[in-house]
Order: sequence, then structure tokens, then C-alpha cells
Amino acid sequence: RFLLRIDYLASIVNFTIPNIAHKEVSMKKEKIKVLMLSDHPMAPSGVGTQTKNICEALLKTGRYKISSFGGAIKHDNYEPQKTHEYGDDFIIYPVDGYGSPEAIRSMLWAEKPDILW
Repeated sequence: RFLLRIDYLASIVNFTIPNIAHKEVSMKKEKIKVLMLSDHPMAPSGVGTQTKNICEALLKTGRYKISSFGGAIKHDNYEPQKTHEYGDDFIIYPVDGYGSPEAIRSMLWAEKPDILW
């Protein structure tokens, strides 16, 4: 009984969440803004690699715009970085650590992301 209940609840969740997300995207006609606090997506670390994979998967849908505070490595240049493939849809802001509270508040106020991850 317990396993059937979990499967039943999982099927309800899987049925409703994509429909809700799809309605939001089609009603807004805007890309979903994501602010990420993580290792630098181009860093040769496990977290950096997984961050890059998630970003690419989201960006390939054409429905997301990602701003990333890329930390966990020492940067030579702190200018925002864009990739050739995604341009303005994927901007990486190099930071020490994972960004200061002031920098995060400033980005939240300026970008007004839909998702903070």
C-alpha cells in the first residue's frame, strides 16, 4: 500500500508541475530568469562541471536566462563573462567565495530573478 501511494502522489506531481510551468512561460512570453550561486561553471571541479551541465540543459530549451555568481576559484579578471553560444542568456559574474551579501542583494534587486539556485 505504501509504495502504491508514493507512485500515485509522484504521478500527480509529475502531471501538474510541468503544466503549471508551461502556462507561466506561455503567459509571460519572457524567459525565466535564474540566478545561480555556485562554483564557476567553467571550473574543473565536480560542482563546476555539474553546474555547467545544468545550465546548458536549461539554456538549450530556449526558455531560460541565467546569471551565475561563479566562485570557488581565484579569478584574474572580475568582468562579467559571456559565452559565444548563449550570449546574453548566460552571464557569469566571477566572485570570491560565492558573492557578498551586498552583491547578492544588488543582483536580486536589479535582475529580479524568478529562481534563485
